[in-house]
Amino acid sequence: MSKYIDFEDPKNRDTYVGRAADPGWVSRFDDLVRPGGRRVADVGCGGGIYTKAIALLGPKLVVGVDSSRLQLESAREYCRGVAHIAFLQTDAESMAAANDTFDSLVERALIHHLGSLDRNFREALRVLKSEGTLWLQDRTVEDVLLPPSHEHIRGFYIDFDPRLRATELERRRHEEEVTNALLKTGFSRVHSEKIHELRKVFETSDELRDEILTRRGRSLLHGLDDGQLRELADYVVSQITDWPVHERDTWTVWVADK
Repeated sequence: MSKYIDFEDPKNRDTYVGRAADPGWVSRFDDLVRPGGRRVADVGCGGGIYTKAIALLGPKLVVGVDSSRLQLESAREYCRGVAHIAFLQTDAESMAAANDTFDSLVERALIHHLGSLDRNFREALRVLKSEGTLWLQDRTVEDVLLPPSHEHIRGFYIDFDPRLRATELERRRHEEEVTNALLKTGFSRVHSEKIHELRKVFETSDELRDEILTRRGRSLLHGLDDGQLRELADYVVSQITDWPVHERDTWTVWVADK
C-alpha cells in the first residue's frame, strides 16, 4: 500500500472525512452504475464519504472495504445511522470475499497507492458477479499536470516543489495504460471519461491555508515536513486573488464490465 501516508498513524485517522461527496459525482455514478437494489463494494473506502453517498442511492448493501483498521473506525462513525452499510477490513489485492459476491465494485483514489494493477484487477474480477460493473477512478499523469488555477489548486503544489511533481509522476498512470490493464485482466466494454468533481469551497485564504497545513485528504503532502508545508501553503494562497475559491479535482473514470 501507500508509502506516502501512514494510514495506521492515529493522527491520520480522520484525514478522509469532513466533507460530503459532490452531488455531481453522485449523479454521474448513479447514471453509469445504477446501484439501486444491488450489492456494492467500496474498495479503499477510507473515511466512508463515498460509501455513505452510495448507500443513499438505495443499494441492497454497500460494503466499505479498507485495509486500515483506523480508517474503518472513522468510516463507521461517519456512516452511523445510515441503512444498508457494512464494513470489511481486508486488502484490495487479496480480498476476504467469496467469488461472485458483488454486483458492482467502486475503487476511487485507490490504484495510485498500489504498486501493481494486475493483482487488484484480478481480485476485482473474481469478486464481481457475472455482468458486474467496476467503477475505477483516479488521476492520470495528464490530470495532475493540468495548469494550476483557482479550481486546480493541486497544480500549484507541483509547480512549487519539484519533489511533489516527481512523486505524482511516479505514482500516476496514463489513461491508456489503465484501460489496457483492465482489458488484459479480462474486463470488457471499458468506457473512460473525465469528471470535474467539486472538492470544497474555501471562503477565505485562511481556510485554504489551514486545509493544506492539516494535509486533510491529501496524501501527496505527507512527503513534506511541517516547515516545507508552511512554505507551500504560503505560496498557494499568494497565487489566488479572488475568493471564495471552488476547488475542483479532475479525475479519470473507467467503467468496465465483467
